[in-house]
Amino acid sequence: MHGTNTSHWLYEGKTVNGRPADMAYFEGYRITQAYYEKATDKKKAIREILTVQDADKFLNDSGYATQPKPSPALDLTR
Repeated sequence: MHGTNTSHWLYEGKTVNGRPADMAYFEGYRITQAYYEKATDKKKAIREILTVQDADKFLNDSGYATQPKPSPALDLTR
């Protein structure tokens, strides 16, 4: 999250070596989804999502990093 090398995270198309590409987009979506779902004021949440200034605080506030992750199959139906 704090690095500058975005290879293997962004702009790789559909797949890389048989794995889904562009993981940063997917992870960003899930973090944002968790933030929105956790918020009680949805309008305020949208405003905060669109104006994030502190990525570490946003991740922490979303609760995403502490959620259990599905394993081994990934549930993309949410």
